[in-house]
Amino acid sequence: KYWCWCFWSLEVDVLDLLGAKEIAVRAWDQTLNTQPEKLIWNVM
Repeated sequence: KYWCWCFWSLEVDVLDLLGAKEIAVRAWDQTLNTQPEKLIWNVM
């Protein structure tokens, strides 16, 4: 599997996040491949 970065944005009302301790996002592509739960960071 190959992974790439995709930049996206979403407007959220700050009041909706007032009580949140964290925000988690996980995505999948059109063939239902998901991002790994534990990402391996690298610097190229």
